[in-house]
Amino acid sequence: MISIQGKGIKNPDIQLRMDGYYYYRYPEGHFNEGITVVWFLYTNGVLMNPFGTKTNELPSIDQKINEIYSSSKYESVKYDWGAFTLDKEKLEIEKWAVPLFPGPTRSIEYTGTVLNEEQFVLTEYRNPDTGEREKVNKTYTFREFSPKPDSTNQFIKGLE
Repeated sequence: MISIQGKGIKNPDIQLRMDGYYYYRYPEGHFNEGITVVWFLYTNGVLMNPFGTKTNELPSIDQKINEIYSSSKYESVKYDWGAFTLDKEKLEIEKWAVPLFPGPTRSIEYTGTVLNEEQFVLTEYRNPDTGEREKVNKTYTFREFSPKPDSTNQFIKGLE
């Protein structure tokens, strides 16, 4: 059994903004083309990935976040959670993977670089099925949003 542990912000050269969310849109030609992924990062090193959506309009994404937040659905879904470390400009992420049935609980790892206080780029991904590392190029962009959902959850060691 694996357990993801909260990691945190150590000695950043660039402070990422934490008063909103980061989003990434899959490009044309990708099998997830048109999907926007939303990630919340918290100062305690927790990451929440509540959904991906075909909606590209940011106000619609904000509305969807509010609907999920008001229903507390995000609190009970393991694969919505992860942890990150920010050390200098290096960003390391480990998050729970969407489960395959039947099968063990898996995690995904990403590494990347902080570009500025409102953007980071993920450059490497560890495939949870093969363990192989693959190159990626995913630039996440910040959007101010309030109120942020709470980071307390049962799936990150030390926060349960």
